[in-house]
Amino acid sequence: MPVSNQRSALALRLGLPGLGLLLLAGLWGALAAFLHFDSQRSEEELRQRVLGAASGYHAFVKSNLGQLDLLLRALAQQVQQHGRPELDWFGQPGARPAGLKHVYVTDAQGKIVASDIPHLSEAASTAVDRPYFQQHRMGQVRGLFVGPPTQSRVSGEWRLHLSRAWTGPDGGFGGVVVASIDPAYLTSAYSRSQLGHSGLLGVVGLDWLVRARRSGDQLLFGESIRNGQLYREVQRAPEGRFEARSPLDQLERQVAYRLLPEFEVVSYAALGKDEFLAPLHARQRRLLGIGAVASLALLAAFWALSGVSRRLERSRLAAARARTLFQTSADAQLDALLIFEPQRDAQGRLVNLRCVHANRAACEWLTPGQASPEGRSLLEALPRELAAPLFTQCCAVIETGQPLVADLDLSPLLGRRLIASQHIVAVGEGAALSLRDITKLREKESEALYNARVAQRSERLLAALTDAVPVMLVHLNRELRVTFANDACARWLGPAWDMAEGKTLHELLPPEIYAARLPHLQRALRGETVEFVSERQTELGDRIFKNSYVPDLDPHGRCEGVYTVSADVTELKQTEERLAELAFTDTLTGLRNRRFVADRLPQMLSRARRTGLGVGVIYLNIDRFKRVNDEQGHAVGDAVLQEFARRLRAATRLHDVAARFAGDEFVVLLEDLRQPEDMVAVAQKFLAALRPNFELAEGLRLHVSASLGLAFSASADTPPEALLREADAALYEAKARGRDTYVLGAGGAKVIPLARG
Repeated sequence: MPVSNQRSALALRLGLPGLGLLLLAGLWGALAAFLHFDSQRSEEELRQRVLGAASGYHAFVKSNLGQLDLLLRALAQQVQQHGRPELDWFGQPGARPAGLKHVYVTDAQGKIVASDIPHLSEAASTAVDRPYFQQHRMGQVRGLFVGPPTQSRVSGEWRLHLSRAWTGPDGGFGGVVVASIDPAYLTSAYSRSQLGHSGLLGVVGLDWLVRARRSGDQLLFGESIRNGQLYREVQRAPEGRFEARSPLDQLERQVAYRLLPEFEVVSYAALGKDEFLAPLHARQRRLLGIGAVASLALLAAFWALSGVSRRLERSRLAAARARTLFQTSADAQLDALLIFEPQRDAQGRLVNLRCVHANRAACEWLTPGQASPEGRSLLEALPRELAAPLFTQCCAVIETGQPLVADLDLSPLLGRRLIASQHIVAVGEGAALSLRDITKLREKESEALYNARVAQRSERLLAALTDAVPVMLVHLNRELRVTFANDACARWLGPAWDMAEGKTLHELLPPEIYAARLPHLQRALRGETVEFVSERQTELGDRIFKNSYVPDLDPHGRCEGVYTVSADVTELKQTEERLAELAFTDTLTGLRNRRFVADRLPQMLSRARRTGLGVGVIYLNIDRFKRVNDEQGHAVGDAVLQEFARRLRAATRLHDVAARFAGDEFVVLLEDLRQPEDMVAVAQKFLAALRPNFELAEGLRLHVSASLGLAFSASADTPPEALLREADAALYEAKARGRDTYVLGAGGAKVIPLARG
């Protein structure tokens, strides 16, 4: 072997390991620098995150304590000016601030003199032993005092008392106003997305008793942390940041805090260091693993160079396997994939793109039935109507480096519907084009858009229908607040219902109507369908409505509100009343009919049972009425019946009943009779009313008389049918006596004829 070749071989044998060591040193140096930078960046991000969380939580605590302090100031001023605060408004919906449980006022001896709790037990009616009261009475607190958490005497739950002293008439200590809140509310700003599972929010007083602390789902109240790191840090500065391991859960955290001197509390937020830096540690382990693998690969590569021919062959085989694997993977994809390399002219201008790879889906979609586009230029491999815009887009991506996403319609090219999502990205100096079939996705989007338009049209049609129907339709939520009211409400109930949505029924209805409707609404809210009829004054006058209250139930059967439907049934009710009136009226004479007598006589006997007075029945029959019909005709007969009814009505007392019983038979019901003979005067009056001739149409004059049968009952047990039979029997006796007279029956056993009138 020539010396020069030997030297070259020696240099190769010595230089390659040296180069390998140099590359390994560079790799691990770069990896160490990146790990150091990544660690510093993550540590800084942790610091910024915990400072941001502490700042946001500080603003939350300060805002909420400030609002409650303003409330207590106002209550203290009311007590000082009027001697007693106004607490009724705390019960109104939405009036009570979030987290606030109760408010009360004590006098200088600690006795609770005003509270929003209706009835306090004897043990709960004094606050003299409470720390906040003692602090104010001894003058150790001048403003708002955020006391340590205590357990409620009433409910046994944890409460946090915010108190402020009020000045008595003599200028001295008059007592305190106290707001009792749920201490957990001070940590309600806790968010797992910001603080993770091991993050922490808390408020501690300067007595170093925890007011509220939350980490994950764990809440803590009243613990002392005087010997903790937070105590030492606050002594050094009113705000800051530190790392410490919690004695409660042994977790190391980054803690940021800030003192609120006006409330003498410290708010703090913390992030679990291990949890926050877990991604960093995972990256470091991955990078170290990658570095180790890369080092081993590098050593193996340099070791393999000792056999150049064997190494070159192995590399060639590996390249072939990689090419095959890539080709197989690309062909297995459902998406079309093409890779282009640029072709430039002498001036470096991009003039064409050559396809260096096209998978099976790309050949089927873009060149169906033709040779693969691999090795050919874009402009000659694809149809011009497709190649021209693709060339322009690929050139723009190569020049700018910005990826491009767009939809591409391949339907004209394939003869079937195919919409593809086109992604073009820069790869080296060239570009890669991928196409994904999104035909079904676009069809679903079109269908969803169509359904949305149909739903909008349906909603508009439903709104038009609900506004067009002559029925008041209203939907109320569980707070009886209007969420929907159609136009009929404003037409009937006034313009206030044009803007009814969002208002409560208490605001919209007069008090007396609201009080009448409330029981029905409460039944509906309990899941019961309620129907009733009501009458009220509307913009269109007095109207009668049939109301239906239907509960609005969710899929689980819980009542979410009430649908109210009110239909105007005024005309229907008036028609019913007219029909009822016609059912009890004789159409020819206008008198009451046989049905009315059957209905009214039992009522009169029932009243007689209570009053002790008698009831009388007079049965009247027109004498020889059949002759009038036969000789003069039915029209004259009807006229006689009408005139007879008119004279009978005129001779009847207002509270008595005159009725046409059947044909030419009439009945008069009399009340409040003391003895049977009281009916005689009435009978004589009837007969006297018939004495004058009947003046009928066309100058016809007729003399008409009648026979009367009288029956009297003073017994509480007389059946109505028996009384009518007795009067009927007396009537026939009167006819037998020669007509134009009356006979008083006696228990149906005998009749007593009286003198002719």
